[in-house]
This record gives sequence, structure tokens and C-alpha cells, in this order.
Amino acid sequence: MLNGATYSGRRILSRATAQIMTEVHTERLDIRRAWATALAWSVVRTIEGNLPPTSIGAYGHGGSLGTYGWVNPKKDLVGLFLVQQPDVSTERSAFMAMAASAIAD
Repeated sequence: MLNGATYSGRRILSRATAQIMTEVHTERLDIRRAWATALAWSVVRTIEGNLPPTSIGAYGHGGSLGTYGWVNPKKDLVGLFLVQQPDVSTERSAFMAMAASAIAD
């Protein structure tokens, strides 16, 4: 998804499919102020929804037991936080902050 659904120069999904998967589809519903929903992804809309190392326009998806993956096209970054434990929001935020601090802009 990071490179428009291409990997090693090979297209995995069509450009149109990759675009529609990351395009906000719930803008008018305004369910969440900071995040909006695309197909299977939550998209950062405002700085309030920003967790380091994400940016506005980054997108991600989490599981019920804390697993979280995100893609940040602006920083050319993909991240995974893999756990199987309920209520790990503090640990996930700490992990993402550490990941952000390890990246040189």
C-alpha cells in the first residue's frame, strides 16, 4: 500500500483499487473528528489524530487485542505493532513514539 500497491516494481493492486482503499468514505458522517474511515483503514484527518510517527493522511488498522499496523506515505514508512493483549493503548503509543524517535527526517 505504501507505494501505491506496488512491490519491487510489480503492481499488486490496480492504482484505482489502491486509491479507493485509502480514500475517506465517511467524511459526511463525522463519526470521529481526528480519524475518518476508508475501506479497511482509518485515515488521520487532523493533528489530534496523529500518533508519532504518523502524519495527516497516514492510515492504519488495529485488531481487538492491540495489534496495529500503519502506513505513512509522507514519511515513506510502514509500521507494525504486534501483540495479543487487551488495553495496550499506552504501550502502543510508547512504541510508536520510540519508532518516531529512531527515524531521522
